[in-house]
Amino acid sequence: MSTNPNIAEIASLLGERSRAAIMIRLMDGRFHTASELAWMAGIQPQTASFHLAKLVSSKLVVVEKHGRHRYFQLANSHIAQIVESLLTISRPAEIKSLHQSVEMNALSHARTCYDHLAGKLGVLLTNSLFWIYSKT
Repeated sequence: MSTNPNIAEIASLLGERSRAAIMIRLMDGRFHTASELAWMAGIQPQTASFHLAKLVSSKLVVVEKHGRHRYFQLANSHIAQIVESLLTISRPAEIKSLHQSVEMNALSHARTCYDHLAGKLGVLLTNSLFWIYSKT
């Protein structure tokens, strides 16, 4: 008997490629429409809406309604940390185009991850600030 039977449910949600792509796109901490997320994940808007409904019902993603528009965001920083942890142990995606190569280089150089700086630039900035404050 498992003490946490819902872990398989969450793992299966995050294990589906389109949902994983949506979750990664939401790592910037901003709200996005289903259409934006569909475009960024390379899927149809109807497919994105289907996946977003599952993510909202599992409380991994929250939705805000403004008029007829719906905006999606990761539920909290704990979810972002879990996704980021999975990214660190995942095999990198195979680069198949110049666009993917440019995007991956930009992400490795400087990016934000939900609530903090990341990438080479984020590490350099953090190390510089640490060095400055350790000298005072």
